[in-house]
Amino acid sequence: MGAKRRLRLGIDVGGTNTDAAVLAGQEVLGAAKVPTSTDLLATVAQAVSCALRACDADADQLAMCMLGTTHFVNACVECRGLSKVAALRLCGTATHSLPPFCSLPTRLRNALEGFHAMLSGGYEYDGGQVIADMCDDEIRSAVVQALHKGCRAFAVSGVFSPVNAAQEEHAAGVIRQVARQHSSDAIHITVSHRIGQLGLLERENAAILNAALQPLAARLVPAFEAAMAQLGVKAELYLTANDGTLMPAKAATELPIATFQSGPVNSLRGAAYLSGVRDGVVSDIGGTTTDVGRLAKGLPCPSSGPTMLAGTRTNFHMPQIASIGLGGGSHVRFAVPSGDTACSVGPESVGHALSVRALACGGDVCTASDVAVVMQRLQLGEHRKAAAGLSSSQADAAWRCIQQSLAAAVDSCKIAAGDVPIVVVGGGAHLCDSHMPGASCVIRPAYASVANAVGAAIPQVSGSVDSVFSMGTAQERRAAVLQQAHALATERAVAAGALLDTCQVVDSEEIPLSYLPGGVTRVRVRVIGTLPVDGSQSTSTAVSGRAAMDQPENIVWGEAAGDASSQGAADVSEHLEGLPEHAASQGWLDEDGDPAVWEPELDASGAWIISHRDLRALTIGTGVLGTGGGGSPYYASLEVAQELDRGARIRVVSPAAVSDDAHVGEGGHMGAPTVGLEKLASFECEQAVLAAEEASKGELRGVISAEIGGGNGLQALLLGARLQLPVIDADLMGRAFPELQMMTSAMYGHKLTPAALVDDKGNKVVVQDAASPLWLERLLRPVCTAMGCSAGLATSPLSGQAMRSCAIQHSMSLAWRLGRAVLAARHAKSDPVAAAAGEGGGRLLFAGKISSVAWILVEVPSKLRRCDMAFMSASCCYQHPLC
Repeated sequence: MGAKRRLRLGIDVGGTNTDAAVLAGQEVLGAAKVPTSTDLLATVAQAVSCALRACDADADQLAMCMLGTTHFVNACVECRGLSKVAALRLCGTATHSLPPFCSLPTRLRNALEGFHAMLSGGYEYDGGQVIADMCDDEIRSAVVQALHKGCRAFAVSGVFSPVNAAQEEHAAGVIRQVARQHSSDAIHITVSHRIGQLGLLERENAAILNAALQPLAARLVPAFEAAMAQLGVKAELYLTANDGTLMPAKAATELPIATFQSGPVNSLRGAAYLSGVRDGVVSDIGGTTTDVGRLAKGLPCPSSGPTMLAGTRTNFHMPQIASIGLGGGSHVRFAVPSGDTACSVGPESVGHALSVRALACGGDVCTASDVAVVMQRLQLGEHRKAAAGLSSSQADAAWRCIQQSLAAAVDSCKIAAGDVPIVVVGGGAHLCDSHMPGASCVIRPAYASVANAVGAAIPQVSGSVDSVFSMGTAQERRAAVLQQAHALATERAVAAGALLDTCQVVDSEEIPLSYLPGGVTRVRVRVIGTLPVDGSQSTSTAVSGRAAMDQPENIVWGEAAGDASSQGAADVSEHLEGLPEHAASQGWLDEDGDPAVWEPELDASGAWIISHRDLRALTIGTGVLGTGGGGSPYYASLEVAQELDRGARIRVVSPAAVSDDAHVGEGGHMGAPTVGLEKLASFECEQAVLAAEEASKGELRGVISAEIGGGNGLQALLLGARLQLPVIDADLMGRAFPELQMMTSAMYGHKLTPAALVDDKGNKVVVQDAASPLWLERLLRPVCTAMGCSAGLATSPLSGQAMRSCAIQHSMSLAWRLGRAVLAARHAKSDPVAAAAGEGGGRLLFAGKISSVAWILVEVPSKLRRCDMAFMSASCCYQHPLC
């Protein structure tokens, strides 16, 4: 029996179809595709039975059973089956300006928010120094309150918990203890360090979603196991994870969010497995959408930034997937019903109703599949019916439109100008031509229509590390740290079941944290290893492309599945009908018509009154003006949105409207942007502005941004809202800048002192005088580091006359216009880069692709460090031979 039990079963449950595939070693023996019904377990059972029948195999021959499902992401999108969550944040005095749940879409927040508390705890960036000591009594009190509100799911997040998880684990223990004393119900706890990476708000969001899903997973996963047992499947059940690897069923009950993007990932991995392509692009064409992703070393390339799940910004491991509204059921529309070949394809789709609504099937909708039928590239329905409603010239025009869309989507995933292999899978694979610009070849492997089920059956697991280390300056220290990180990631992969000798590092990244001493660096490592399959040889090597192409397909179609070509591979994107409404409630999608016609709202005095619509444009514009620096404006935009929701009236006035003797304050954040991802603001900037105002003995009449680029670009709006002062349409840089002596006020000879630096704990340092702006930078930077490398900073207020003499005037208006131009370009489906360049009086010089990023730390020569820019002209620094 042991020799027989070497088969693997892969299952992918989609919204349209459920696919199953049986594999032995590197060979696909048989597969099945059945329509997904409301009875999910019956659907899975039918698919498994059909797949086993296709290869004449018995259930007891299965050594492993792997399942991919969109059920959990659907629950979040539809706000169905979710539990109320109590979010406990261990932060001490930090992060209070953005509480838990604040960035969730309104509908999802209403469904999930049960209770939240910001408690003592949290770590500084080194993971050793605490922000505040934990208090067990405080945790107990919060848990009792949450239980009384009906919460049985808890999400615990701590500042810098990925660096040191001790506090989160301790808090989880206290929650269990209190719950046993006060409730007989099952309690579910998610600790954020097991979910996401550095980035408190995004990791906390993911933890909240996971906690809300845990009760559902505790019911659904055992039900899947029971369904398999009823079929005689004795193999252990695994679920596919977002990074393309597997996780045991028990682990999936604890981390259901880790399965969110299993559909698209399974397709990418299956495409690589079936084709043998290790470096290339996969195009998964379904019934409604096409998902395109890049392969590197046979694995989906991970996203480099935050990802949106069910309208919620998160930051755990996800592949980089580009989705377009093009599939087999996409509507094809012509400018003139007959004779004209100007057309558009998608994004509307008939979806699973293709077999009744397409022209070829006697329906009334011209679809992309009808185009393929007329061009004799697809057998569906009757050719004469499709040709009656679609001329050959129109079909040719629509086909060109489809190919252009597919080529553009593929090009968006490429990182170099050269041609690459393109692997086409999914039920709509017939829509892709055999030749494509930028493609060295177009491969349609055997079993392409069930590639997602094949991808689910790849027996690999992963382990990862995302933490902050002190690298020092010696290469030996750096090598030792990387070795330690690689070993820890490998240990985690082995703990998940991987064979040690199969483990390999597939992703390693070092990101130095700016301004911190000792070479402090964020290190991210991911290791993948192969699971033992009942003693069989490793199956991690993909089959060759030619072998896959020559392999006959052995697929059983469910009775209601219809023709294979009419079935689209289901994916996450097909279940997002409600998302625009949710996202619009956060002010990120266009619910106000064409942005090109937006105009600022002015009051009777001519002051500009900031709205949510303005905030959207300003957030984009300050990001553009950051030119890569200053940190993201995202968190500041959330704070401003909160102030607007509370009824704040933010007035922006022209610099000319400020009297000569009025005092204008400026304030912003000082520190490392990476630290700011974890240690969110706690009103330090207002305290710094007030401290500088007090030290200068002048009453403020307005506020101005120190820099218009990045996160500080929106800080003046927050100061204006919270201090009830007008905001000046200007800033002291024109973009983002790294050091104080670069402020225009310093360059024009204005004193920056008295200056104040304030941290979240209430520590306040006021420098009454400094020899120069550079000396002020030298004095405050180490103090900021001691404060956890995150503090509020304000320099000396300027008189209205001084402000006008040195400020970059009307820069906030410029940021708004740049943002409006980008939004208008998106609305018009034109190039936002060209739009922003045109609005700013520039032009696009060149376009390229970033293929890799290298971080290099360079010791600044002492001669240059002594250069005091405060007493030089702006051109002097550029004349230095080292500049």
